[in-house]
Amino acid sequence: MITETIEWITDEALPDAEELVLVEIEGEGVWPGSCDGHHWINADGFPIERELIIAWARMPLGSKDGV
Repeated sequence: MITETIEWITDEALPDAEELVLVEIEGEGVWPGSCDGHHWINADGFPIERELIIAWARMPLGSKDGV
């Protein structure tokens, strides 16, 4: 078994522009998304209201890259 720790960012820090990350959205759960520095969008390209974002985290590396 391979384990990996996910660190959730809850302050005002933002991911790198266009980096795909995990986004925890109030009332919606966790979804892939990204931020261009000003606006958040989900992986389908739909906007996410900034005030609904609880936290974000970098994508896990996975079983092959995480070793």
